[in-house]
Amino acid sequence: MEAGANVIAVTDGYLQRDLRWHRMLLEIYVAPECPPCTEARAIASEMQALFPWLQVEVVELDGRRELPPRVVATPTYLLNGEIVSLGNPRRERLVKLIADNESVRRT
Repeated sequence: MEAGANVIAVTDGYLQRDLRWHRMLLEIYVAPECPPCTEARAIASEMQALFPWLQVEVVELDGRRELPPRVVATPTYLLNGEIVSLGNPRRERLVKLIADNESVRRT
């Protein structure tokens, strides 16, 4: 695994689970034939720019991978594994969710 700004490489499984709990992840599920997904990709870039410590993953649902059970529409936004929006959220709301989760994570 290549280490980068948002990657923590550890060998102890217990420690790895603990670190994964504290690291924030924004996943955005998109599809090729989804018009609102163009905006979702732009939102992903904006959130990465606003929160450089945030791990952002845009997951392309192109038929080659199985749809996660909780993802029923595109775009779908998950923050630390929890659905925070079906469809594109207002940017202000997403910023607040990320900032609020970061303040909880630091305590």
